[in-house]
Amino acid sequence: MILDAEDYKSVLEKTANALNKLRDVIVDHTATVVVNTAAMIAPDEDDFREAVHVEGSDGDHALIVAEERIAQFMRREPRAINAMRQSIEWDERIRKDDAGRAAYAAVNESLEKAEKLWPERPRPAPGPR
Repeated sequence: MILDAEDYKSVLEKTANALNKLRDVIVDHTATVVVNTAAMIAPDEDDFREAVHVEGSDGDHALIVAEERIAQFMRREPRAINAMRQSIEWDERIRKDDAGRAAYAAVNESLEKAEKLWPERPRPAPGPR
C-alpha cells in the first residue's frame, strides 16, 4: 500500500519533529558533558570560556575531551548521528567520520547552554585544612 500525499506529509512531519526533539536532548546532554569535563580539567577556573580551553594532563582541552565522549556515544547510536545531520554546525570537512561530525556539531550547539550551566557546575570538595 502506498501512502497518500497527506499521510506521507504527516509521517515526514512527525519524523522531523522527533529528530528535532532528539537533537535538543543530545545538545542538552552535551552541555552537561562539556561543563562536567571542563570542571574536572579546570576546577579553579571561574570563566567558562577560559575553562574549556585549559589543557588536561593529556594535552587535550575540555571541548576535545567532551567531543570524544559524545562521539563514542554516537558510534553506538546511529540514530543520534542522523538527528545531528541537520545541525548548522554539521561540517563534512571538520571530522573524518559521521560520529565525529555529529559530536562536533553537538558540542558547538551546546556551548551557549553550557556557559549558562557553568555557575552551577560541580566543584571539588575543599581539602583538609
